[in-house]
Amino acid sequence: WGASTGDVAKFLAGFTTEERERFRNTVLAGKSPDEIRQRAIALAETTAGYTITERETVSDDEGHLHISAPPSAAGMPSGQTVIYMKRIDGEWKRSGGRD
Repeated sequence: WGASTGDVAKFLAGFTTEERERFRNTVLAGKSPDEIRQRAIALAETTAGYTITERETVSDDEGHLHISAPPSAAGMPSGQTVIYMKRIDGEWKRSGGRD
């Protein structure tokens, strides 16, 4: 996702409604378009070398992806994270996570 509103909207479409609002209220809140662009670049660089190390099935419509990537202060400081996913209307969407 880039600095344009359309790119951010496309990126956020991959989130559940609750996670989208949380992201807007934490990561995007009070940020200028340039700050959002810089954050997007940092996040993209962080995820460029990621590897899914485990896929955990919680239910037919919920799962957890365990991710490993090079540590980055801008993205994943520990280099490890878990992304929660939910299937909504047949599409998998990010619903949260933990470091």
